[in-house]
Amino acid sequence: MTTQELFTSETAYPTYSEDMSCPSTVPLELATAKRHSVPLHLPIASSAYRLIKPTIEFVLIMLALPFLLPLCLCIAVLVGASSRGPVFYRHRRLGQFQRPIFVWKFRTMYQDGDRVLEQYLDANAEARQEWLTNRKLKWDPRITPIGRILRSTSLDEIPQLLNVLCGEMSIVGPRPIVHEEMSKYGMYLQMFSYAVPGITGLWQVSGRCDLSYEERVQLDVHYVTRWNLWMETKILLKTLFVMIHREGAY
Repeated sequence: MTTQELFTSETAYPTYSEDMSCPSTVPLELATAKRHSVPLHLPIASSAYRLIKPTIEFVLIMLALPFLLPLCLCIAVLVGASSRGPVFYRHRRLGQFQRPIFVWKFRTMYQDGDRVLEQYLDANAEARQEWLTNRKLKWDPRITPIGRILRSTSLDEIPQLLNVLCGEMSIVGPRPIVHEEMSKYGMYLQMFSYAVPGITGLWQVSGRCDLSYEERVQLDVHYVTRWNLWMETKILLKTLFVMIHREGAY
């Protein structure tokens, strides 16, 4: 299903109000669901999601290790040689049921990136508005030259396979968000947090940074409410295509 088809088709979840925070109706399932349990009517409460999916992902990681380890070594050398600072970077995000997790990546920014960003935003009003809207910039002054390559190909996210092996993340799922993004999900926050966050997902293969945040939220909710193993397989296959063609990444 394309992004356009998704947003023009009928869905089983309610639509946004204008400010994306006040639903016209709240489903009974959301109002009564326990914070740390997945409602049984959702497909992600099935044994296929809880048992078969993580087993398949573990096997895929083990099969890929002979190829990933040399690649990771090369990336680590390039990151270390291109700028001062550690090779790896970890960032606090929200995992399943809004539990805090630390997500690992290859470092793609300069060490004093926060200072560089603030100076850039102070001097560029349009860039500040873009940052406030999307929490991303098409041209981010904090990113190193090798970091731009890693981000455009998503290779910077390979270390998150450690998060997958620890059970904090999945290969496929909604991207984990930071605390400041919670308000953007509005009434969908609890629905979103039922799923185990992923390295890749519907957002990444449907346009990624070219989509609005509202579209990203709708894709995440669609994943939670429509999940099945065939969807999982299609996302994995399309992820490879997107990585090669660098679609919507910056």
